[in-house]
Amino acid sequence: MEEIKVYTKPMTDEERSENYGNALKTPVRYHLVDCLRDLKYGRPANNQKLIEKWIGELKEDLDKGVPFV
Repeated sequence: MEEIKVYTKPMTDEERSENYGNALKTPVRYHLVDCLRDLKYGRPANNQKLIEKWIGELKEDLDKGVPFV
């Protein structure tokens, strides 16, 4: 049986490259910062700025973005 990894902290660059796109497929397993990072790309510039603002706010208190476990 495969162990399911839950990311309670934002992923490192290496983890992000291994899990690219997965945060939006199974968001319950990923920190909200990672979900927002994936959501940010491909959006209009003003939306990207807003999402980046949310990411900055979450980084001030990472506990607010912990996935359900």
